[in-house]
Amino acid sequence: MTKVLVFSPHPDDDVIGCGGSIAKHVAKGNKVGVVYMTSGDIGSLAHSPAEIASIREREARQAAGCLGVSEVHFFKNHDGYLDCTWKNLVRVTSLLREFRPHIVYIPHEDDRHRDHRKTHELVVEACGWSGSPRAPVCGQNLWRVGTILCYEVGTPVRDCSYVEDITDYIDAKSRALAFHSSQLSNLDYNEAVRSLNRFRGITTGGGTYCECFQVVRATNLFSARDSFRRGD
Repeated sequence: MTKVLVFSPHPDDDVIGCGGSIAKHVAKGNKVGVVYMTSGDIGSLAHSPAEIASIREREARQAAGCLGVSEVHFFKNHDGYLDCTWKNLVRVTSLLREFRPHIVYIPHEDDRHRDHRKTHELVVEACGWSGSPRAPVCGQNLWRVGTILCYEVGTPVRDCSYVEDITDYIDAKSRALAFHSSQLSNLDYNEAVRSLNRFRGITTGGGTYCECFQVVRATNLFSARDSFRRGD
């Protein structure tokens, strides 16, 4: 069984960026966890930060459940102010050593949203720590993440180095995204996401609907022991 850990700056970024891949992993029997770096507490003008954070955490749990995600974690950083602090590095590294993922998904480094870029920076740094003995405070069970894939949310990936065919899972992705009703009421981006995946399918030739990624590390992406491969 391949273990997968998705790092999402806000509730819904995971579904937008790699919801089809998540559903595909689950269908293949892989274990998937999602980490929400913030709870999106500035994501509404109609609710207080505490209220919208609670709403968005509930929506995230429902969407994750729809996709078959095994576990979710809420790190509750302040929306818009995520940073690569010692505390966050320790928390992410400790979770990596505990969960021991073979594949990690993060936003790509050129995303225009600051929280997305900081999630990328933070997790890449933590993946380095996870396999090194220099951070004993994070636990003794060192773990080297084999594959790191960077997904696109609001800012498209410029140089796509990995394409995943999600044609059989696009409807599951749309159903999961529909649970984020607090955000869809402000901007109905479900169709935009579906259209992006269709565009990626047409332009890459990888399938009818595709998700595109930048590869930071790909030690075991194509190895025989992985059940999740390009085009499978």
